[in-house]
Amino acid sequence: MNALALAAVVAAGCQVATAQAPPEQGALQLGSVVTPPTEWTALPEVARAATATLGAAALAWGDPGRGCYAVVIGARAPRQNPEDALAELATRLTSDLGLTGWSSTGSDGGGQIARGPLTGSVRASARAVGVGAVVVVAACVANPREPAPCATLCQGVLASFDAAKVIP
Repeated sequence: MNALALAAVVAAGCQVATAQAPPEQGALQLGSVVTPPTEWTALPEVARAATATLGAAALAWGDPGRGCYAVVIGARAPRQNPEDALAELATRLTSDLGLTGWSSTGSDGGGQIARGPLTGSVRASARAVGVGAVVVVAACVANPREPAPCATLCQGVLASFDAAKVIP
């Protein structure tokens, strides 16, 4: 499965936060939300696909040779409180991406996703900003090529997740 599939996987679950977002001051800064392994490369085609699908900020990295991929998407959820935005995201991820094991503590959550041959984990966070929220989602998945090494690398990627760094 190519890297563009990852954008579709996460994009399907993240559309909740982008509907009718009014322009706001300050772009979302995703560059330091997660720390990918140094050997992974940026995957601008995945980020562009996610951005085009969602109209939201996105960055992606991976090791296509091993079949490991990570994507971070940030979007504004106008007129929604963080807890509701996160709950709506979890519902969408469950129906579209086979999210299981979801647990949340207020405005932070995580679980596992499986769609086709891609399996992995997702972390999400929603923060209040103005009269709405910013939702940040990080997903790290692997195809069947090298799932165990990718899972280990993904643990590090998701452990580095810090959604607070997205707001300028």
